[in-house]
Amino acid sequence: MSKTWTIDSDGVLTISSGFHKQNGQPDFYARREEIKSIVVEDGVREIGDNWFCYLNEVREIALPTTIQRIGKSAFASCERLREVHIPEGVEEVAESAFQDCSNVRHFYLPASLQRIGYLAFHVGEGRLLSINVAKGNKHFTSKHGVLYSHDMKTLLQFPCAKRRKEYAVPATTTTLAEDCFSHARHLEHVTLPDGLKTMGSSTFGFCRKLKRMYVPDGVSVIPSYAFFCCESLTELRLPEQLEGLGAEAFTFCPLTEFRIPQGVTMLDYAVLANTLIKEIVIPEGITEINNSAFYECTQLRKVALPQSLQSIWEKAFRFCDSLTEIEIPSQVWHITDDVFEGCTNLQRIVLHSQVIDSLCWVPEGAMLIKSYEVEKEKQSRLK
Repeated sequence: MSKTWTIDSDGVLTISSGFHKQNGQPDFYARREEIKSIVVEDGVREIGDNWFCYLNEVREIALPTTIQRIGKSAFASCERLREVHIPEGVEEVAESAFQDCSNVRHFYLPASLQRIGYLAFHVGEGRLLSINVAKGNKHFTSKHGVLYSHDMKTLLQFPCAKRRKEYAVPATTTTLAEDCFSHARHLEHVTLPDGLKTMGSSTFGFCRKLKRMYVPDGVSVIPSYAFFCCESLTELRLPEQLEGLGAEAFTFCPLTEFRIPQGVTMLDYAVLANTLIKEIVIPEGITEINNSAFYECTQLRKVALPQSLQSIWEKAFRFCDSLTEIEIPSQVWHITDDVFEGCTNLQRIVLHSQVIDSLCWVPEGAMLIKSYEVEKEKQSRLK
């Protein structure tokens, strides 16, 4: 059998049409530090999953027009790639195909492209400036280097290093795809259209300079990680009719105020953890405060819990060391032992519930006042 790959003295890895990657790393990985560029010859129809991932010295790739599909993580973490031209004929770029190729400045996509997998062109905190789509593509388009669906209804990806402080999403857009603005390092303000309906998870994650955000009324759910680690976000407006707040949606945001909309029924995992909120009113209708919801909110001094509340889960108020007192409503049946762990200044807990068996969650030094016992004592005195 003839060899289906070669590496020449200039570090060019050439893949011939007979190459098929087996389970595990292909043989050329033993010489990966020598590989400076990749040439795939005519006749190869597919770049298989993981074929060239982690070839960290590769600076250039040349693909033939016979290629129809680029597989999952095919070039992931090829950190020295600077520009990628995907040839005409490619119909699919699969999930994570070029993920974490942090030095790529520009992607050029062909008119033939029909499917783009999740995180296919996401380069993390990289140098991506534009994603460009050839004229004639019936599925995707680009506007000033920003990737959209062809009908402009879905914003798919904003290049993370694009030098814009402000950006207005077009009025036609109804959906923001998962991670579409994540790691956009220069953005300070994004204007969302009134017709927006859906935000994908991690929409604005790690937009460290984002200062303000007004979410239009048509959005019903703020998804998980939507504003995770937006370290400059201090001004926020949410829809009145919002129905859900996802896990870690605002974790590590320096918000000092937060109003939970009335339609929300549960506070998800770490939804407001590590924020700078000073007080919070949890509205009626919420039945659960989930794991780590207010974890390490060190400025939190005042909490008002609703009568509808039934359970408070692990670490919900852990390390909220400015909290001095709290009242537990009568319908609460479960409080996890470490809910108030690290609340070193918690002095007074008023317990209205009579169905909690264990009091292990009461931190050392805090005074527990059982309101129902006080009421019983008052009644007995009246008799």
